[in-house]
This record gives sequence, structure tokens and C-alpha cells, in this order.
Amino acid sequence: DCTWDAWNHYHIMMGLLLWYNLTGREDYLNSLLKIAGLFMSKFYNGKPTLASIGSTEMNLAPYHIFVLLYELTGESKYLYFAKKIEGDISGENAGDYINASLSGVEFYQCKKNRWESLHTIAGIAEMYAATGEAKYLISAEKIVRSIFKTDVHNTGAFSTDEQAIGNPYTNSNIETCCVVAFNALVSRLWSITGESKLLDFLELSHYNAVCGSFSLSGKWSTYSTPMDGVKCANTHEINFQCRPGSPQLNCCSVNAPRGVGQISDWMFTEHDGVLCVNFYESFEADFEDWHITCESDYPAPGEIHLSISGKTGCPQKRPVSLRIPGWTASCNIIVNGKCTEADSGSWYRIESEDDIINITLSFDFTPRTEPGAMGYEGKYSIYVGPVLYGADAAHNPKLDIRELPKISRNKIALSSPVKQIDGSILWQMESADVGKEIKLCDFYHLGSGGSLYRTWLTVSD
Repeated sequence: DCTWDAWNHYHIMMGLLLWYNLTGREDYLNSLLKIAGLFMSKFYNGKPTLASIGSTEMNLAPYHIFVLLYELTGESKYLYFAKKIEGDISGENAGDYINASLSGVEFYQCKKNRWESLHTIAGIAEMYAATGEAKYLISAEKIVRSIFKTDVHNTGAFSTDEQAIGNPYTNSNIETCCVVAFNALVSRLWSITGESKLLDFLELSHYNAVCGSFSLSGKWSTYSTPMDGVKCANTHEINFQCRPGSPQLNCCSVNAPRGVGQISDWMFTEHDGVLCVNFYESFEADFEDWHITCESDYPAPGEIHLSISGKTGCPQKRPVSLRIPGWTASCNIIVNGKCTEADSGSWYRIESEDDIINITLSFDFTPRTEPGAMGYEGKYSIYVGPVLYGADAAHNPKLDIRELPKISRNKIALSSPVKQIDGSILWQMESADVGKEIKLCDFYHLGSGGSLYRTWLTVSD
């Protein structure tokens, strides 16, 4: 019989671990270790393997939690059990992700390429953190790069019909669960490597795939958030998962909030004793040594104003580094009245003895057009900053959303998106067809009223 029982236990264990890390409560830890003990008493060493229960893309996920338990406790029995699961991963009925990636096989070509396997792959990245063995990091990086190359859509979303297919230009179901799982993997890899391109991806996905999966009210989120189409509530699309008394319960309704919460993994980070600011929406943040405020219309175009104030009674203050996104061609910075420049895809380090540091960041919000291929040959995606823009039927009542006019590059260059009072970012311009105007909208607000929208557009020179 088919069972996802190990998969279910894995998520319960992850929840207990997170609650223990947050609260320090021993009852959470004891419950977690008790479940781990149940696993170790049921599998391997003359007993059935974990792979023997089937559905290995789901049921080998405990690999990840057992590596985390080894890191938490230092007890070798947990690493030993993880290595046993690793043997199953390379078995005939599993994805063989380590060997496949190291030999150059693309992720979508693996035998088990569904999104659930990303939790097992997270264990590969974690195994590097736990043991320092280079093959694990190389494997995890190759898998992530493979997915970037073959299965990430223009919205920054992974998956087509809940798996990798090797074609990001297929406009089919893009499941919220898949997006959240992949972003969690990328976020962990970012924390290990510090590679700026990974952070650029997480920002792109946050403002488009993640935020775009939510209704503006926050009351519902999607199962599928297509590149072109309509955003529908997951309670409508996958209502077969609901249970009596909980009609809003399904896999995506519980995963979607985690997607938004993942920004806490990268908004502010520390590296080699340096406090890194990676997020530029308006905020106010307190640290043990600094108080930081930010005022901006980000991610809409415009200047970003930061004020960094030293905390009284804290003589040793960390240097502060500001993230310069990879999408900006240039960056002008004014620090306490002094002008300088910073390179794209880097961090600008500030070391000052002043108690108050006032900073103005000016990124290059020049629009960018990215060409499509395969099913979207001849079409383009248009970005400004980290935001994908598209055409919404509700904003263009005089146009046929299925046959939109061409947009000329000259008209794109002569206009700019403007943030509205309601938070949406609208961008009005003349089309290449004389007498016709088209209005674009940021992906989060795109289709928010249930209307048809498109993000693949025709652009002419």
C-alpha cells in the first residue's frame, strides 16, 4: 500500500525542531528525539529500509532532519542513520541526486524529479554543513543551478505541474508548495556560500512568485500562480484536500505563509562580524549595537534613505554592509554627505565612528526585457528592479488581453512605474500601435480582482 508516513513524520519533526530552537522548551526536544528513536528502531540494521515503503521522493525526506539532529546534539547515531538513508537515495527506486548531479545530469532528468524531493536535497546541503565534505556542497550547488537553468519561470517560481520538466516556458500549474520548498533550499545554500546571485533570486521570487500567490486581503492564497492566466484560491482548485470543519486546509494554504516568512532568513544577516542589510522596503530595526530605519517606495523606483544610529552603552559596533543587487547596472551612494559608487552584485561596507550615519542609495531602475523561448518564442518579460510587470485586463478595458498591442522599447525607456496609494505599482505607456496605450502592473497586484493577465508581452524595436 502507498504511504507517505515518513514524509508526514518528517514535517512534524521539523516543526518540533523549529519550536525548540525558538523557545528552548525541553518537551519539544524530547518529543522530537522520541520520534527519531522510533525511526531508528523500525529501519535498517536487518530491518526494512526506508525506501522499502515506497514514494521515495517523499519518504526519504527524514534524511534532512537526521542531519539537523546530528548538528544539534553531536550524537553520531543520527549521522549514522542519515548515512543509511543516503544509501537509499542512491538506490534504484530513488532519485540518486548526489551521483546524478556530480555526473552532470540535469535535475529534471532524475528519476524522482517532483518538488517533494527538494527536502531530501536540503539534506545534501546540510550534510556539507555538518561534515565539511565538498561533494555535498558541489552536489547541492549543481542541483540548484540546474533548476535555475531549466525550471524557474519568469516569476522566480520553480516547478511545472509539481515537478521539474526542463522547460520554464510552459504555462501550466506553478504550485505554491514547490516555490516555497525550492526557496528554502536556495536560502540555506545562500547562508552556506554567501553567493550574491542566490540572494538576487530570493528577492525576485519574493516580490513575484511568493507575494503574487496571495490575495491582497491576505485571506487566501493560490495553488497555482501562472505566468499568464488567472489567480484562483487554493480552496477552489485543490478542495479535495479539505476536511470537515477545516475547508481552508490544504498543502498550499499552510505553505504560503512560510513563503513570506522566508524573508526573515535574508533581510538582515551577519558575516564575519559584519551586519548586512539586504532588504530595502521601509522598516525600523533594532540590533544590540545599531538602530536602523529605512524610508523608501521599494521595490518601486526611487531613492532609498537609511539612518543608522549607534546604541548608547555599546562601544563595540559592527561594521555595516549594504547589499547592492545584481540587477542594478550602477549604484550611487551618499554617506553623511559624501558621494561614492558601488559595484553591482556586491556589498558596500560602512565603517564610521559617527553615532549617526545617514545614507542615500540610488539604484539603476532602468527597465530590462528578457526574451522568452520555446512556448514563448518572440515574447518578452519586462522587469524594473526586482519586479516583473504584466498587463491586466482590468487595467486595460479597451484592449483585448489575448491580443495585446506591441510595446516599443523607446516607449518603455520614456516611462517609469509609479507606486500608487493602494501600494500597487502601475506603469502607463504608449504602445507601438498609434493611438493605443497600455498599462502594466506589478506581479503582486496583477490579476488581483480575478481578471485575466499576461506577463509575456510582444516588444518591438
